[in-house]
Amino acid sequence: MNKSQSFDLEWLVLIYVLIVKGETMEKVIEISGKETKFKASATTTIRYRKKFGHDLIQDLNKISGAKEQTMTADVLEIFANFAYIMAKQADESIPDDVWEWLDSYEVFPYETVYPQIMELWAKSLGTTVEIKKA
Repeated sequence: MNKSQSFDLEWLVLIYVLIVKGETMEKVIEISGKETKFKASATTTIRYRKKFGHDLIQDLNKISGAKEQTMTADVLEIFANFAYIMAKQADESIPDDVWEWLDSYEVFPYETVYPQIMELWAKSLGTTVEIKKA
């Protein structure tokens, strides 16, 4: 088996596990006085890769330990992309551009939205691991 076939097999196993063990989860979060629906499911990782060209799991690992004092543009961009893909999955009518979507909010409070989105993500994977708050 070559490296490419191994990678494809790993993705197939991941997708199988997400589909069999995971569920579609939805949550409405109030952001700047606006109710926003988010959705997480087995297709979230695929949608993320297709839209942004990055692996969602690797990107989440980059931001999982970030604290407010160490926020970088990269961390905020990963979070914005993650939040956007889950919102777009829940509501196809939102803009196709992540920055246009973010600009529709007066304030997008990372510190309150991030834990809720991560909790939703964890529930969609069927995990009972407690999510650390940023």
